[in-house]
Amino acid sequence: MGALARETTAVDLATNVAIGPLYDPLRLAEDVAVVDQLSGGRVILGLGLGYRPEEFAALGVDRSRRGRILETTVCTLRAAWSGEAVVTDGRTGHAVPVRPLPAQTGGPPILLGAFASRGVRRAARIADGWIAPELASVAQLARRIGTLELADLDRPFHIALTMCAFTAASGAWETVAAGHSLVGDRYRRWMAQAGDGAVPDGPGTNVPVSTRPDHVVAGTPEECVDQLRPWWELLRALPQTVSAHVTVRVVFPGVDDAATRESIRLLGTDVFPALAE
Repeated sequence: MGALARETTAVDLATNVAIGPLYDPLRLAEDVAVVDQLSGGRVILGLGLGYRPEEFAALGVDRSRRGRILETTVCTLRAAWSGEAVVTDGRTGHAVPVRPLPAQTGGPPILLGAFASRGVRRAARIADGWIAPELASVAQLARRIGTLELADLDRPFHIALTMCAFTAASGAWETVAAGHSLVGDRYRRWMAQAGDGAVPDGPGTNVPVSTRPDHVVAGTPEECVDQLRPWWELLRALPQTVSAHVTVRVVFPGVDDAATRESIRLLGTDVFPALAE
């Protein structure tokens, strides 16, 4: 993100997501503050709960406490970015100031990624926004937005939708189908091994590779505009206090680098500008 801060001037820089319970919160506060300074205040910090047991075990973190740890991390970040000295976790009892402070007053927005309703409600309760993972349908997104109870929020809020997208003059889905299936199967296996299980209304696990799932955007630029529009219209209908973002996952295993770069270019020049008209 520091390198991206140097090479860009306007685009938001966000994590989607950093696994909050696996970080030392004061180190994270300082690292994020530095990038926020380098970028002139363009950082959004996306944090997730995490789920893979081996990741928690490798870093000596109690996975059963991940929810509590994530909430404590959010509190620590905000305290550190306010300028006050922060007592860490009781190891020393010393109050530590974090410097530099972020460019954004009070620090970057903190968004929490979550699929389950409990996690979505946590985002509404303690965070500045919610990161929606890859969802199977517009109806799924609408149900989870309902869980946020946006009308009751008394502060600005962000919703960031995560999708897979690839566009080309022809054969877009055929180009990325195998890679998308490989990544999806890997994540489902990891979730099953972790005991979190597959969510009943999540993306289908038995969809043939030859069939483009509804939640994957792939086709010509014109087709991608049509596929994105229902999602886009739902986000556009959100209250004015909500900032909507669409994050597209654009890199797929086995896809030629030149094709990936051309897809990114077309998404930026032909797809998203058409949606904004």
